Amino acid sequence: MKKSLKAALLSVLVFPGLGHFYLKRPLFGLLFFAVAAVCLTLFLSAALDIALQMRSGIESGEIPPNLAHIQALITEKIASDNNQNLHTVSAILLLNWLAATIDAFRLGSSLVTDNG
Repeated sequence: MKKSLKAALLSVLVFPGLGHFYLKRPLFGLLFFAVAAVCLTLFLSAALDIALQMRSGIESGEIPPNLAHIQALITEKIASDNNQNLHTVSAILLLNWLAATIDAFRLGSSLVTDNG
């Protein structure tokens, strides 16, 4: 398997930046890795906050234990103005993941050209 493809697969299937570490470009790898880690931490923190709000609402009796109702409330909370940051974080994560994959492939291809 070509280095460029292997690096791109590591970045797209495992985690952004791993392809750069494979290609021995740790600074770029660390940059992509750090951005993704921060975005995932923020995203999971927001998801945990929503889950805890739902749990306390169910325990207090404010929210009926009905799956369709809970699902609608979660969708409403995510779409609310208070969670617009969640959409921004998701977009940054997606763009970072895509950029890491493309850059790992590009870098791997140029290394093969330089060495071959």
